[in-house]
Amino acid sequence: MRLSDVDYAGKKMRISRTGIEIKATKTEESDRVLRMPEIIFSLAEERRDWLELRKETRKINKKEWSDEYDGYICIADRGEIKSDATLNADLKRICADAGIPIVTTHNLRHIAATMMFEYGTRNQDHPEEILLHASEYLGHANIGTTFDVYTAYMEAESRIRSELELHIDPILYAKKERGVLV
Repeated sequence: MRLSDVDYAGKKMRISRTGIEIKATKTEESDRVLRMPEIIFSLAEERRDWLELRKETRKINKKEWSDEYDGYICIADRGEIKSDATLNADLKRICADAGIPIVTTHNLRHIAATMMFEYGTRNQDHPEEILLHASEYLGHANIGTTFDVYTAYMEAESRIRSELELHIDPILYAKKERGVLV
């Protein structure tokens, strides 16, 4: 977690980055279990080995290296934890290269949850079960949090989709172009 100092100057607010704090999640339910393909483990081992070599090389060359985060795999050139902006910057580049809308890691969380609801409720007669499973997956302390956050989002998405279908439906568009009223 990144710590920030907030300075107020008149009506403007400036946030300056000041350091990093490693801490436990808010509740035990907030702990996450990530399912990963086997290749991730070999890539993590390669990264760990590369970092050990990097550390040894920098120390031999009498260059700065922090041992504080030994054991972590997301550390930068001098041994510090990478900025939380690093992954988002890479995601931004990947999205731009692919010509798709820019997303952040938090957007990915919302996308995953929305897909769980969308695809889960299509195949289930009991959408509340999907809400319960999604709540557990997201690590929310209670199902109410999930309900409050995602039902409003899904309702808005549904309204947007309906509106788009009314105006962008190719059949309706073709009929309007030919002057046929529907």
